[in-house]
Amino acid sequence: MSLFAHLPPITPMTCESPRAMEKCPYRFRRGSVFDRGGEFYRPLPTEARALVMDRAETLERRTKGKGQRDGVLGQSALMVLRALLFHFLDTKSGKLDPSYKQIKTQTGFCVQTIAVALKRLERAGILEIQRRIARKAYKVWSELSRRFFELVQVEQITNAYMVNVPVPDRTKFGDLGMPLFKPKPDTFSDSTSQRESTSRFLHRVRTAKWRIALQGG
Repeated sequence: MSLFAHLPPITPMTCESPRAMEKCPYRFRRGSVFDRGGEFYRPLPTEARALVMDRAETLERRTKGKGQRDGVLGQSALMVLRALLFHFLDTKSGKLDPSYKQIKTQTGFCVQTIAVALKRLERAGILEIQRRIARKAYKVWSELSRRFFELVQVEQITNAYMVNVPVPDRTKFGDLGMPLFKPKPDTFSDSTSQRESTSRFLHRVRTAKWRIALQGG
């Protein structure tokens, strides 16, 4: 019997990039990146949360054809979005990274339904999804050396999410990711000639001309 049979197997770390190599036992989702702690957060005011939810529901109604059950999002996607916005999102920091298990507990949906809902929200531009991996350290006891060794592994962790208004609505309501390029609200001009009716403006001009003519005479 091997001297190290009682120890858990230690696999050399040959896979440091998000792309899984053939001999690497760890498999990462395509496009995964290393988590850098908070760089994928976007703070969101309370009124912005309500705006995102309202525009998502409007998009669903607008794309739902007669006799159809769902539009481009579906009711499951709206429920997942509602859970993300009003249950998991930290509005001050913008942190939004619940696991599928947490979303499942909140909504009651299976993992497959949640995955489809998230994909639909992503396609509509309502969600930006960052698939993340991270290095995690474990202590492994060596009976031969009578001490612990630190083993570092790269593991898939929960996704991080950022919310936005749907793509079709950004020309009117702005892009939450680009606050400097939000459309300005319509404002009334201070110029009297731009606020009054044309007939009243012409009457005022004629009255002024008569007054000038009388004073000159």
